[in-house]
Amino acid sequence: MNLKKIIVFFLLIAVLLMPVAVFADMPIPDPPPGAYPYWAVVLRTSGSIYLITSPNPLDAPTKGTQIYTHAGYKTYYLADGYWSYDMEGLSALSVPIESVYASNHDIAYTDGSGFFFTPPKVSALYLTAQKTDFGMIWTIILDGLIPLAGCLVLGISFRKGWAFLRRQLTH
Repeated sequence: MNLKKIIVFFLLIAVLLMPVAVFADMPIPDPPPGAYPYWAVVLRTSGSIYLITSPNPLDAPTKGTQIYTHAGYKTYYLADGYWSYDMEGLSALSVPIESVYASNHDIAYTDGSGFFFTPPKVSALYLTAQKTDFGMIWTIILDGLIPLAGCLVLGISFRKGWAFLRRQLTH
């Protein structure tokens, strides 16, 4: 009976120390209507966040300091959580960047040696959970279940180990 009290005590401490997720980052808004099908959200060297869209896939040089578009582009900048129109053209565009935040396609190197940026591959369950309020609750619960499950396995392991040792030493 004493062992059960100890396990309950450790589980209670684990529940009280369960991490609470804080979501402070701003989500990237969807591309505006009229944007081209291929897009990338980049941090330009000027420090501003831009959405670069193109009718063709974007690519980057092997140094990874620029993004190239071919045969047309539309650019938008992020202002107050919304995309504001910047400029468009029918020619190619070379944009100096610091990093890529998101993209809807793989951005390849211009020499074909690989990919400069690939969007993260996530499951459909995660995407569904991310877009709903239920998803925020689900992620908080999952963040707390991992240490809770670990404590439960640890408690059971100690209990089984102690029973085995006691049985071996008393016979």
